[in-house]
Order: sequence, then C-alpha cells, then structure tokens
Amino acid sequence: MLAEKLSYKSTSISFVQIVNLGRTHWVCVSSFNCLPGIVDVYDSIPACSLGSLSLRKQVASIIKTTERSFELHFVETQRQSGGTDCGLFSIAFATALCQGIDPHTCSFDQTQMRIHLHSCLEQLNMTLFSSSKKPRRKCTKRWQRKIVVAN
Repeated sequence: MLAEKLSYKSTSISFVQIVNLGRTHWVCVSSFNCLPGIVDVYDSIPACSLGSLSLRKQVASIIKTTERSFELHFVETQRQSGGTDCGLFSIAFATALCQGIDPHTCSFDQTQMRIHLHSCLEQLNMTLFSSSKKPRRKCTKRWQRKIVVAN
C-alpha cells in the first residue's frame, strides 16, 4: 500500500489531501463533514477521475478502512477552462475546505489563481482564492456521482 511505502500513518480524523492521478492531473479529496467510509472528491475536470484506479488506491491508503468498501462522492464544483489549471483548482478547493467553506459553492477567478497562489507562498499564509465576478450557477445536487469501491 502507498501509505506503508511512504511510512505515514493514517488516522480516523478528518483530512484534506491533494493527490496526483498520474501524469499531470491533480484532485482534492477530503473526509471533512463526511460519514465514516465516505470521501468527497473535488475535481475541476471530473471526467479525468471518475474511473481512476490510482484515485481509489490512494484514497484506500489514506483512510486505511477496515470495511470491505468505501464510497467516493464526486462533488459538483467549478470546472476549469483549458487543461492546465487542475493543480491550482485542487489547491483552491483544499484551501476553502480548511477555512470551513464548501468548494461546491465557490466560483473562483481562474485568471487570478496563479497570482494569488504566488502571493500566498511569498507571505507564508494561505488565504481563500478570489471569487469570480460571475456567480456560480445554482446547483441543487451536490454530488455528480457516487462510486462504491470494494477493497
């Protein structure tokens, strides 16, 4: 397992983690406000992670569940424009979660994300990424899809 190879211990407390799904795609996963055995996935290009074996393995390693299965909930989030900002969105989603804000409700200004991240790193202080001038469309359904993963 990945956790054993990297010599870190998983705990039952809530977590937020940015994971790489291979090559150049990044997503944010979290168990904040989730029931045991459920992990939310925040992805600005959901088609890239829905069937990802790498994602399932990494989440299984993080949560070290004793159950025979766990659920991945793919949360409806802002979709990125273009194909190069998934890492920025993952950081923005993680930052929002750590500040108690649901990324499902966020509409980030993609044109300012790199500048904002650079500023946060220089100041050694992560702050919420700036919002877009156009509001996020209302979406009553929080999850795009739920997947049950058997160990």
